[in-house]
Amino acid sequence: MRGNTRTPSPPALSITHFKKQKGIAASMTATKTAADFTARGSLNGAAKLTAQQVIEMRLRYFTARKAGDHGVTMLRLAREYGISKEQVRNILHRRQWTHV
Repeated sequence: MRGNTRTPSPPALSITHFKKQKGIAASMTATKTAADFTARGSLNGAAKLTAQQVIEMRLRYFTARKAGDHGVTMLRLAREYGISKEQVRNILHRRQWTHV
């Protein structure tokens, strides 16, 4: 009969380990410059929408849903704005354009 061949579990992390990690993370964020941040929304050169269009899209979709009108679909909005249905879904659920 074979003995236990399991590898031992790693030692538990101590509070000092987390304090050290916190210090490293703090020093890393303190050294960020303005060039390290990505442009958001329409300031991004690849953006296909403006903040006003995003607001309008959300307002149209959720107003229609609340009124029981199912004519305003994600697919219809995607075609109107020239973007994918997945992007419309992400915008409506605030996974994209979160700052608007």
